[in-house]
Amino acid sequence: MNQERYEVLVVGDDPRALSLAVGGLKERDAGPVHLVRSGAEALRYLRRDGEHFEATIPDLVLMDVQLPDVPGHEVFAEVRADPGLCSVPVVLMTASRADSDILMTCGAGGRCYVSRPETAEQFSRMLDVIERFWFGVVRVPPRCLQ
Repeated sequence: MNQERYEVLVVGDDPRALSLAVGGLKERDAGPVHLVRSGAEALRYLRRDGEHFEATIPDLVLMDVQLPDVPGHEVFAEVRADPGLCSVPVVLMTASRADSDILMTCGAGGRCYVSRPETAEQFSRMLDVIERFWFGVVRVPPRCLQ
């Protein structure tokens, strides 16, 4: 796929899932990939707080729903409520197939989430779809950065 590079924030604590995500993004030379391991750290990164004061707002966030501190759907709700972040595409992923996870995601303002791929090939196919959708089909409004 011929497309521009984009910056990604990957949020998760599962080593295998993180390896698949980061590996898949680097393999396709998507652009800079940043990694945080908790919901609280994701919020600090996105708000450029503390150690992340020089962080840039990513073009895409890939976030696990099940995080050790602040659940992904709560991080998502806070991102959607923040005028400086609300237009950042956030893809919620989970290994769970439980209806309760879908309902929590919808309650946070999400319209869907994706089942986390189990193999590098599946992850690559998922990234193809995400890229085509967020960077080829959808027009995201410009962000109001402070």
